[in-house]
Amino acid sequence: MRVTKKANVLICGFSQDEYAELSAVLADIGIDSFHAYAVHSALYAINRGASDLLFLDSDFAEDYRPLLFALPQEAMCPVIVFGRRHSEAFELGSFEAGADDYIVWPHSPRIAAARANALLKRCGKSVEVERILVGNLVLYPGLYRAFSGGKEIFLAPGDNKLLCLLARNVGKVLTREQIQNEIWSYDYDSSPRAVDTQVKRLRKAMAGMNTGVAIRSVYGVGYKLVLNNNFFE
Repeated sequence: MRVTKKANVLICGFSQDEYAELSAVLADIGIDSFHAYAVHSALYAINRGASDLLFLDSDFAEDYRPLLFALPQEAMCPVIVFGRRHSEAFELGSFEAGADDYIVWPHSPRIAAARANALLKRCGKSVEVERILVGNLVLYPGLYRAFSGGKEIFLAPGDNKLLCLLARNVGKVLTREQIQNEIWSYDYDSSPRAVDTQVKRLRKAMAGMNTGVAIRSVYGVGYKLVLNNNFFE
């Protein structure tokens, strides 16, 4: 199914309690969020387009401003700096480095979420994305993200594509050749048995999670995704 879903907010820094509070109020108004603890992981997420807005704790790094300068122009990712000091020079420095807004922190999380929502709307960041719901799985194919019971399943891009393909065809048997042609290009030189390896890797990533689904082998043909059974044959 396709749904309208607001942008992802990347929350950089903050304590676990602060992150939980900010994440909760963002979720209340329909905005997703995720957490980064290190500068390199934040830049990686931004560079691959996973974030539409950045909440940046001024204590995220020894000096957070180089992170602002490092943001690629094409990323078009607005930034709200949460400053832990009330200083005109510090605030001006944040704007000079590229911040779009500045909030003295601690502050009302709900006001912060409202300001984030207003900034996202001005930037046209509400986007149409595909969301697939099957069993306890929530899949976002365009974002290459998968969740089970609120916990993210970290998958390689190809494995994510495989899971989404099976989920779109729940209960339907897909041959190895069908899967191969959907996941890889037609001119990619790979054996249909490579699908078996990929399925094995996907099962391993999902093992122990309450997904509410199972990947069933259909002897001599291929695979199908079925509901209400976590036993993988």
